[in-house]
Amino acid sequence: RRVCTDKVIDSEKPTLNPNPTSSLDDPSRAQKQPVERGSQTKNEKGDLPIALRKGVRSCTQHPIGNFVSYSTLSTDYKCFVSSLSVAVIPRSVTEAQSDSKWTHAMQEEMEALDRNQIWEVVEIPEAAHLVGSKWVYTIKYKPDGNIERFKARLVAKGFSQKYGIDYLKTFAPVAKMKTVRVIISLAVLKGWEMCQLDVKNVFLNGDLEEEVYMCMPRGFEKPRKCCKLKKALYGLKQSPRAWFERLRLVMKKHGYKQGNGDHTLFVKRIEGKVTLLLVYVDDMIVTGDDEKEIARLKGLLSAEFDLKDLGKLKYFLGIEIARSGTTLVLNQRKYTLDLLKETGKLGCKPASTPLDAGHKLGSKDGELLCEEAKGRYQRLVGKLIYLTLTRPDITFAVNVMSQFMHAPTDVHLKAVDRIMCYLKKNPGKGLLYVKQRSIEIEGYSCHTPTFDTQTHFFFLNIKHRGATTQQFKRR
Repeated sequence: RRVCTDKVIDSEKPTLNPNPTSSLDDPSRAQKQPVERGSQTKNEKGDLPIALRKGVRSCTQHPIGNFVSYSTLSTDYKCFVSSLSVAVIPRSVTEAQSDSKWTHAMQEEMEALDRNQIWEVVEIPEAAHLVGSKWVYTIKYKPDGNIERFKARLVAKGFSQKYGIDYLKTFAPVAKMKTVRVIISLAVLKGWEMCQLDVKNVFLNGDLEEEVYMCMPRGFEKPRKCCKLKKALYGLKQSPRAWFERLRLVMKKHGYKQGNGDHTLFVKRIEGKVTLLLVYVDDMIVTGDDEKEIARLKGLLSAEFDLKDLGKLKYFLGIEIARSGTTLVLNQRKYTLDLLKETGKLGCKPASTPLDAGHKLGSKDGELLCEEAKGRYQRLVGKLIYLTLTRPDITFAVNVMSQFMHAPTDVHLKAVDRIMCYLKKNPGKGLLYVKQRSIEIEGYSCHTPTFDTQTHFFFLNIKHRGATTQQFKRR
C-alpha cells in the first residue's frame, strides 16, 4: 500500500484550471509558489498540501467577473469607477496608525480643529457628562476619478448625549432623494450642467449653545483632560441644526428662496433664468441656466465657508452619475459590489427574480433568529432599502422583507439572501434619463365618500409630445 501511494503521489502534478477567470474572488489570482525538488521527501511521506496535489481550482462556478463589465464605459468614467475600489479604508484607529497617509490625515484634522478653536482642553469637571469620540475615515476623489486626499474626520458619539444636558432641539432637514431625482431629470431635459460643491468641516460653522464636554480623541489623549466644545462637531445631535440655520440665513440674505416641498432646495430667478442649489449636509448640487449667477453663488459661498468645487457631478451619496450627451445613468455599482462582498455573495449563483415566485411569506414561517442574526438581518434590509433609490426592480421584495424587521426568522433571512443573489446578476443596473421634447405634470384625485377623504396623486411625466395619453391613464 505504501508503494502504491508513493507512485500515485510521484505521478501527480499540479494541473492548471481549464477555465481561468479574472474574478476578484477567484483564488487562482493568488501567486503560485513553485515546488522545490527538495520537497520530494514530504511527497514521499504523503504530506504534500492538498492544494498542490489537486491543482488550482476555482471556488465558484459563478465568478463575479462574469457579471461586471466595464467595456461599454468611456475611458474617463472607467478610470473613475475603477479607482473607487483601489484604496482601502481602515476600520480602526490601530489600522490607520500603521499607514503614514492616514496618520497624516488625522494630524491635519487635529490642526484644523485647533485652528478653528473648536474646543479648549480643560480638566475633567466633577459630575460632568463626557461625550465619547471616534475617528471616521474616507477618501475624496477628483472629477477625473483620481484620489484627491485621504480624509480623517473626528466625530462625537452623539448617542451618548443626554437630553436637557448636552442638547435640546435637534431637527434639521436634509435633501429628499426624490428631489434629487427630479432635479437630475430637469437638468437632463433642459441641458443644464450640474456641478458638485463640498464644504470642509461643515459642522464647525455652526454655533453651539449648550455646554458639552467630550473625551480626548484616540491617539491624542492627555491624562485627566477633556475637550470643552465651543462650536458644533460632527456627530453631535444639534450639529446639523446649527449648520443648516446659518446656511439658510446666508442664502436668504442673497435673495434665494426655500422650496415649499423640500426646505433644502434654494431657488433664485433672474430675468427668466433660474439657479438651483440642493443641500445634503455638506454636499451640494448646483444647476440651472444662469451661468453668471452660478459663478456668483460659488463666490459668495467661498467667502462664507471653506468651500471646494468638485467639478461635474459624478458621485453623490454613494450614487454614480454617468452623463453622455443627452442621456444620464444613475446606478450604485460600487455600493452593490461592496454589499455582495460584505455578505459573502460574490461567488453565489445568480437568481433570475428577487423573490421566489408563488411563495408567500408569513410572520410565523420558520424559527426566530438569535439576537446577533436579527441585527444582521435588520442592517442588511436597511442597506437594501437605500439601494432601491436606483433599483426599483427590488422595491417590492425589499418592502416585503422590511415587514419582518421586528421578528425575522430563518425563512426571511433566506429570502433576503435570494435578493442578494438577484443583485449579483447585474450589479450595475440603474436608472436611465433621456432628454425628451416636453415635460408634463399630471394629477389624479380619488375621493372616498364613506370616510370623507380625498387622495391626490401627481406624476412628473417626461415624454414626447403627442404620446398616447389614454394608454397612460388606463395604466
